[in-house]
Amino acid sequence: MKNILFAIFMGSVVLALSGCGGGSDNKVVKDAAYYKERFRQATTIKSLNTEKKVLFTMKSLRDNFIKQFDVNGTNEGINRDIIEQFQHNLADKVDNNKSFVITDETPIILSGKKDDINTTHRLDLELKSAIATICGVDCKQQDVDRWFEQHQDDLEKNAEANSGVDETNDSQKFLANPPPDPLLVILGPPKVPPIFQEDDPFVEIQHYREVYNQFQDEHFRLLHQ
Repeated sequence: MKNILFAIFMGSVVLALSGCGGGSDNKVVKDAAYYKERFRQATTIKSLNTEKKVLFTMKSLRDNFIKQFDVNGTNEGINRDIIEQFQHNLADKVDNNKSFVITDETPIILSGKKDDINTTHRLDLELKSAIATICGVDCKQQDVDRWFEQHQDDLEKNAEANSGVDETNDSQKFLANPPPDPLLVILGPPKVPPIFQEDDPFVEIQHYREVYNQFQDEHFRLLHQ
């Protein structure tokens, strides 16, 4: 059933990106600028922040987590340490820009509770990993799981609602999973940069675009030599 739904989704994406099947792309010069613009459109915050994702900042997550998390006597100090560990773990997973610094205001997009397919880079899993590191045996797994069952909806909702992120600012740096490989193949020429062959990287999107754009410039330069 999931395969059927995915096929329908990808079919819809193809139609949407090709002018609803009307053949309008036949009139478009498909050069490097064309593919770079299509890729930009697919990697905006609005495009990547689907209903299954959570858009937040470290500040909005910290403010809500510190107020809510209470398992086996955890307190504000422990909760702050958990969020610091969470931030450190995320920074280590930024595949394409190791020098990038996550600030309190950096927009971050992670899979949320509704994402039952993507099992990596989920907000709850990343938080649970940080909790296990900081709280250790004092935070029993079953108690932590129960807390998330009861509070995850509110945590995600509040972290996003209070993020203050300007989703129309397309030049800001932000962290997210890139679009899936099938979408990249649709958006680009037959060749795609090697970084797109990696398994579900967590990336800084502006730098990701830079690599894509440089690759397409080179691709079309060689193509027209």
